Amino acid sequence: WKDNNEYELLISLKHTDQIRGLLQLKGKEMLVACAYDSSLGLTFWELNTYSKHHVLKGFGIDYPSHIIQLSDGHIALSSNKKPYPIEIIDCDSYQVKKSILLKGDVTCYSSLCLFNQYSFFYVFNGTLLQISSEDYSIMFKVKGGNFNAYSGGMIVIEGGRYVAIQNNKCVMIGKLFDK
Repeated sequence: WKDNNEYELLISLKHTDQIRGLLQLKGKEMLVACAYDSSLGLTFWELNTYSKHHVLKGFGIDYPSHIIQLSDGHIALSSNKKPYPIEIIDCDSYQVKKSILLKGDVTCYSSLCLFNQYSFFYVFNGTLLQISSEDYSIMFKVKGGNFNAYSGGMIVIEGGRYVAIQNNKCVMIGKLFDK
């Protein structure tokens, strides 16, 4: 959309299935859309020409639930397909850099949230993980609550704190690991 006090539609980038996530790559004129249909995968769109630049498909990329861009420029994508991996994708090579497979009761209702330049959160029903953006190890784990990632998961707010949705109510949780 173009904002000239009237909002004029510039172009419609067509997908044939539900779009589950959308982000603009930092410092690039590139839009990334993840579609729920496995035949579409991740679509990288050139914003200068409004054309498809690249489509990435694969096991954990199929049926995404959430997408974020990490501070190093890579993409973290959670999957709705068993065993529900988190895929770390290099945006320059369009390759999966790492698949994070978690043991335990992981569900398809998950959410990702960038916490700081060193870590991000992965939330699924009953569990909240803080994951290192450097080596993708688990830094902190909260289990036992009913974190409801399906309803929106969580957001980072001022002061290094975050708000997570638990039992369909907002729950404030203070700082965890912040280098």
